[in-house]
Amino acid sequence: MIILQPDIGNEFTESSCLAPGTALELLDLHLATHHTRVVQKAGEISFLGRRWKITPGETKQVTILQQPGSFRVIARQPTPLEPEWPDILAEYRL
Repeated sequence: MIILQPDIGNEFTESSCLAPGTALELLDLHLATHHTRVVQKAGEISFLGRRWKITPGETKQVTILQQPGSFRVIARQPTPLEPEWPDILAEYRL
């Protein structure tokens, strides 16, 4: 399966440009709903009305990737220039 995405490196032209998308193993990362949360002093975040423990890190803000039945907490939001999986600080099943 080949995934195509808009080529963001080119300026807008009359013709459309598509470039190969990210690897299939990153598809979960891109299809999840992203939420930003602030890490509390106790190494916890608030999400869905509860407090959840995460692996301590240097970041004050984390991104939650919510999928049906589960969510992951990652240290930083991926960017088109760095599309690889960031460090996963926690993973929970709902």
